[in-house]
Amino acid sequence: MNPPPHFLSFSGMTFLILLLTLVPHSISASSEIDESQLFQSMESIQKVDSSDLSDDAIEQETTRFSGQLLSRTLYSVARSGQWDSNGLVSYSQATIFMDTRLQKGAKVFLNVELSQMASSNATLGSIATIREIFLDFNINRQVYIRTGKQVLQWGRSYFWNPTDLISTEHRDFFQLNRRRDGSYGTRVHVPFGAAQNIYIFLNQQNATNIDKIAVTAKYEFLVGNSEIGLSTWQKRNAVSLYGIDFSSRLGDLDIKGESTFSYGENPSRVALVKSIPTLYTVRGEWTNKSTITLQKNWDWDIPERISLTGELFYNSHGYDQSTFGNPLIKAALFNNNLYVPNMNNRWYGAIFSTVAQFPIHDMTLGFNTISNLSDASNITGCSLTYAPLAHLTFSGTAYCYWGDPNGEYTYAGNSLSAEFSGTVEF
Repeated sequence: MNPPPHFLSFSGMTFLILLLTLVPHSISASSEIDESQLFQSMESIQKVDSSDLSDDAIEQETTRFSGQLLSRTLYSVARSGQWDSNGLVSYSQATIFMDTRLQKGAKVFLNVELSQMASSNATLGSIATIREIFLDFNINRQVYIRTGKQVLQWGRSYFWNPTDLISTEHRDFFQLNRRRDGSYGTRVHVPFGAAQNIYIFLNQQNATNIDKIAVTAKYEFLVGNSEIGLSTWQKRNAVSLYGIDFSSRLGDLDIKGESTFSYGENPSRVALVKSIPTLYTVRGEWTNKSTITLQKNWDWDIPERISLTGELFYNSHGYDQSTFGNPLIKAALFNNNLYVPNMNNRWYGAIFSTVAQFPIHDMTLGFNTISNLSDASNITGCSLTYAPLAHLTFSGTAYCYWGDPNGEYTYAGNSLSAEFSGTVEF
């Protein structure tokens, strides 16, 4: 009988062993862990925070429902100037959360999203999605386990997160606060006080057999006022990934960065061979994806009223010129599901800024821009958000698409677009 297939490559197993040996091998049973802090980075459960509950209240079995109603309309103006080339899209969306707290820190969480397009066909225009559904439990409040479909955001940068080796969706420039779809698997979290953490995620998304499960591990630790993370992604018959991320502060400037390295790549790429689009895979050479983020806030009558974030992304084996100017390459990318928005080329940059309580107390002014520096295409957006009530928000944003007309952000042919939305939280 043949031995069972190995989950990890030799280099991957060696990395995991070295990672685990960096951590103390004992946990003090007397050090109490605050569970609400363990999951504070989870986007979809920030809505229900248990940090203000006493131990007795946490032990009571409770179920809470909350949610959000969104109505959104988008209109785009074609660069050609032809009226029939303009586009209008409208839809409504309901997001419902259920959070059930059980005894001994266990809980069940459900995130359901219902969308209805402005279509004459109600069946085709309706979409129902379970974004998250998982069970949390722990072993003596020392090992925390989450199993099911869940959103985990690894990485510290604002927009690009190359060390996020788990998420199935990346951030959307047009909907920066949109809740993303989760990945199915089991996460194990072992905290060592407040200074060190170990995470292991068994990714069962699309796995048809036990040897198809991908294993991701991460070790986080503090060095002075800096947080550092080391991570790895391993899967049988796939190129291993290794990552490092950090977050630090220099005066009043926040500095964050991430990098992933691999000896080869898993996704295929497209090249023209004798004018024929040909798929190939990078092998036998190191590849790298990195990002650096600078963030700063300024006081203006009120603390931190102005916020500015700048970010630069580098993909060592990204395309160094436009892939949309050649219709053959563009078709090959889309037909083979190889196009990854905002990561397709080698160099990208973005700026995100807000001015709170401007021009009036209930409004926030925003200015964002993203640039594909390799093909010279750009999107710039200016937004105004109005919150007249605590749980009611209106927002309007105007976008301008500029640069090379055959670039990633301009190939669709739009010159301007605008969106308007209203959101009610309950």
